[in-house]
Amino acid sequence: MRDADITKVCEIAAAVAANHKGFWVDVARVGSFGSAARVLWVGIDRNDALLTLQKDLDEQLSAAGWGGDKKQFAGHLTLCRIKKLKAGRILKEFIKDYSDLSLGSFGVDSICVYKSELTSSGPIYTVISTNSLKKPNN
Repeated sequence: MRDADITKVCEIAAAVAANHKGFWVDVARVGSFGSAARVLWVGIDRNDALLTLQKDLDEQLSAAGWGGDKKQFAGHLTLCRIKKLKAGRILKEFIKDYSDLSLGSFGVDSICVYKSELTSSGPIYTVISTNSLKKPNN
């Protein structure tokens, strides 16, 4: 991605953030991606504010020339990636007992743009910009 593209993405994130209020999300469910777990995650319960924010951000990025994501959005937090297939199979079985786990809530107050750099020892994530959401009415 060129510097001009990065600047535009940051501008879009800032504009979208300026139009949305902060909100709370509930963290529940433990799951994985892959037939043998490759990614371990915890889910974000359905949240209209999060879905509206994601849709607005996706539409603005699409309008600027970055194609939108065709998959349905599923809010989640990635906990780890699993490299070994055997470990992924074991983990997939283990987490079945925790699929309904409720882990609490946290406040969402900003949109961050990250740079992802893949290295031989794993990805390095660097925050490029942080854009505050509007303060919610209390």
